[in-house]
Amino acid sequence: MKGRIYWLEHLDLDGSEIDAMLTAPAERGVTIDPTLITYPTKFRGNDPRYLAHPEQALVPPPILDGWRQGTFTSGWTEADYRRAQAAWPKVLGLTKRLFDRGVLLTAGSDLPNPWVIPGVSFHVVLRANPLDDIRNTRSIAWVIQGGMLFKPDSLREAR
Repeated sequence: MKGRIYWLEHLDLDGSEIDAMLTAPAERGVTIDPTLITYPTKFRGNDPRYLAHPEQALVPPPILDGWRQGTFTSGWTEADYRRAQAAWPKVLGLTKRLFDRGVLLTAGSDLPNPWVIPGVSFHVVLRANPLDDIRNTRSIAWVIQGGMLFKPDSLREAR
């Protein structure tokens, strides 16, 4: 993971190498999942927002136990986290450039990455538009899992 920080710190978003890298997937119709949830959960792996999120109760116990035993950033110092967080805008900049080039961007659950809570990190069918109010991301009408449609409450009860 520290190698990713180093790469981002030295990344020239306007460089010819990045330009060539952005052109290839656009020309070939390659779809990219930029994993925009896994970077924050790693780069902010010292943040109580992830470490003590109240919806960890939704995480299957074996997965949660694994996260607590160690993550990709276990052993990082506060300085490592500061470097990673300072590099985050480059991840967003790279994603924006992919979008601007017409690359199809998709979303993935990124589970079982540490602190990526099922149903919290990836929304499927919402009752209201999150562009109107970001809290609408919590208004989940349906969940699609394995091609089947579920009401959120039925999944909670099945635990």
